[in-house]
Amino acid sequence: MQRISLTIVSQFYSGFEESVASNKWMNNGSPAFYNFIKEIDLKEDIEYQLFLLSTKYNNTSQNKFLGFSNLRAKSHLVAYFPFLRKFSKVNFIINKTFQYIFLLSKIEDENSIIYTDRDNIFLCFLVLFFSRRYVVLRLLGVTKELYAHTLPRKKLYSFIVRSVLKNNRCLIVSSNDGSYAEKVESLINNQRYKLLFNGIDNIDKPIKYINNKTVKTFKLIYISRFVTGKGQKEFIDFLKNFQFKEKLQVFFIGDGPTKELCEEKVTKNNLDNTCYFLGKRPHHDVIKELKESDLLVSINFHGSYGNSVLEASVIGIPIITLAFDPIFQKNIDELPNLKNRADINKEMNEFMISFISNENFRERCRNMSTDFAKKNLMEWASRIDFEIDLIKKFVR
Repeated sequence: MQRISLTIVSQFYSGFEESVASNKWMNNGSPAFYNFIKEIDLKEDIEYQLFLLSTKYNNTSQNKFLGFSNLRAKSHLVAYFPFLRKFSKVNFIINKTFQYIFLLSKIEDENSIIYTDRDNIFLCFLVLFFSRRYVVLRLLGVTKELYAHTLPRKKLYSFIVRSVLKNNRCLIVSSNDGSYAEKVESLINNQRYKLLFNGIDNIDKPIKYINNKTVKTFKLIYISRFVTGKGQKEFIDFLKNFQFKEKLQVFFIGDGPTKELCEEKVTKNNLDNTCYFLGKRPHHDVIKELKESDLLVSINFHGSYGNSVLEASVIGIPIITLAFDPIFQKNIDELPNLKNRADINKEMNEFMISFISNENFRERCRNMSTDFAKKNLMEWASRIDFEIDLIKKFVR
């Protein structure tokens, strides 16, 4: 049995705060990271340490040893000091430097593999160029900004990003979220870049779909944080002119800075009897709402395959999503999608009329969801076993 040691370094996501407060590792925060940690904790052939790096948003001003009752790892919460508020970039660099000095001094195994996220690409750079360690860079998709740094540019950070991606001791594992991740794959074009769908829970337990022929209204669900680019605003703009809006009830789940703007837009356009805002919900409540819905709407300009899309496909309900790039997106036509990112209204109108009026069309959409899940998705345990096997083969 091949034994390995991992040093897991993650941004301190807001969802991890409950775990830290309760001293018990919970299913909150980034699913890719909390599931990875939960699964490797069960592996006898993997030793690991965990470091959660605070940001300016966490208000954590001292380093703290974390004694999670259900994890065997030595875990640390690393402080962030917002002492130069007017000079945010300088503050960021100074804090990252001290965070990295602290965590590198605490690593117990000199051969431990660094496993970290894109927020810590500079850590990858330091480790790769000043040690002989291996690095796993775990990308939760690729943003437009990060993709731009993979292209030749006369900027220091771009040099750092490209140096990390090209280094033979760096394995890059990216979520296939239908974003720039597929473009990065075409740039690297070797065996060190692995593009994988996120895992999913309860993949073998899809619900039996209830036929909608006699239903007067259709329940649509939109699950996403309210930030620019997630598409809620664009969908509300579509609804205000949709001629059959009385046949729809749209439930928005999530919170965020643009939620109030969307609520005002709904009221302004007399959509209060069509759109309902449920706020942020626990994951089990989100799944319950999904199972009771007729259609998931996901007009995410940052990526086509968010977690809600994957979950809806496993449950077997129809999905309408937004295509990212017809050239690079390999799975583009496996789910119904809108291809005109500049103006969704015409395609959305055609889709929605067909969905409301044609049961055969709805059945075809359901089948596409089910087929997509069967072809592409694994339960989290299997998905993480696959990733661990990649890591072991890479460092062998």
